[in-house]
Formats: sequence, C-alpha cells, structure tokens
Amino acid sequence: TQSITLTKYDGAVTSSERTPIAGAIFELRKGGEAVKLVKVSDIEYRVATPEEIAVATVTAFTDETTTMANNSITTNVRTVAGNDIIVKGLDGDVTYTWVETKAPSGYNPTTENKGVTPSKTSVVNTAIENNKGSVLPSTGGIGTTIFYVIGVLLVVGSGVAFVTRRRVNAE
Repeated sequence: TQSITLTKYDGAVTSSERTPIAGAIFELRKGGEAVKLVKVSDIEYRVATPEEIAVATVTAFTDETTTMANNSITTNVRTVAGNDIIVKGLDGDVTYTWVETKAPSGYNPTTENKGVTPSKTSVVNTAIENNKGSVLPSTGGIGTTIFYVIGVLLVVGSGVAFVTRRRVNAE
C-alpha cells in the first residue's frame, strides 16, 4: 500500500517560508467517489477496510471547530497548522483527487482539484495554495443580454422616428 501527503499553504508566503495552514477541509476521491478513511491522528489517516465501513457510521468535518475522535470513519480530512496530512493504505497506480470542500477562514476556496497517483517507492506530496482576499463576482452572462436587446430596440426605434419625421416635414 502507498501513501500520499497533502500540504495546504498560504499563497502569499514565499516558497522558502511555506508552512501548512489549518482549517481547510478536503475530500479524497477515487474515480469520483469519496474514499472512506480512518482518522488515526490529527495529521494521519488511513483507508478504511470493508469490515470497518460495514459496522461504522461515517462522519465528516463540517468546519474548523468540528471534533472527531481518533479511529472515526470519515470521508474527509482537515488540515492542521504546521503539519502535512498523510493518508496511508492507498492503491498504487490509481489516480486520487483532492477536492477542497471548505476553505480555511479568511481564504478563498480552491477551485482546482489536484490529482495524485501514489508511488510504490516514495510518499507523493500534493501542495495546494490558498490565497486571502475577496472573491469577485462573475460578470456578464445572461443578465446583460436584456440590456443589449433594449439598447438595440431604442436605436432602431429612434432611427424609424427620425426617418418618419423627416418624411412628414418634407411633405
């Protein structure tokens, strides 16, 4: 079985000073489906066995303050300040995907899901950047179409009124 690590860091910090930040919640997926994990400690998880899954209730972190006992079965992991998260017991030659379900307080959510394939010879690290600030709203889209249509109708209408008025004045 192979292992992978997850490092969640502040994108504003230079590469030589990057330390993992706390509070991000991630789901590890295999083929689009969440992998059920056993929480060994705050920074270590392992893949749950079918027997463990059959008799346990699956829980999940919902925010930065949710507590979960060690040996709980979960579908996600929460990052811890100053530490990488390690997941053990993964299948080799299979691509897993880290999906951020909740960003740390004060950070923007990561929209890019990171794929990782465990190596048979070493632990593969996945580093994911988070940035502070506000997320700008999307612009354009279908909401602007009505303004374009009204504008075109006004221009055409004023053109027709202008031509009609000139013809009436010419007679």
